[in-house]
Amino acid sequence: MVAEIGWDPEVWEDPIAFEPERFLEIGGGEFDFTGIKEIRMIPFGGGRRMCPGYTLDMLHLEYFMANLVWNFKWETAWEVDLWKKPEFQGQS
Repeated sequence: MVAEIGWDPEVWEDPIAFEPERFLEIGGGEFDFTGIKEIRMIPFGGGRRMCPGYTLDMLHLEYFMANLVWNFKWETAWEVDLWKKPEFQGQS
């Protein structure tokens, strides 16, 4: 199954865990969506079958996110005190 490629422990450390930061930087550089350097995740296809609108898609995504940030007032759902260190207390 194609979805199992993204769950391969030989490719990803702890593949089931939700860690979106794994896509930010790999090896000190930008994440390779095209699969030219290595195939780890190819959301736009790869090789000859790659989406021809990939570069346009990335521009529109950046534009869309910028408009969301610019046009809306963002607030947390509850009051957050950023000076406190989160502590977890177990039941005794």
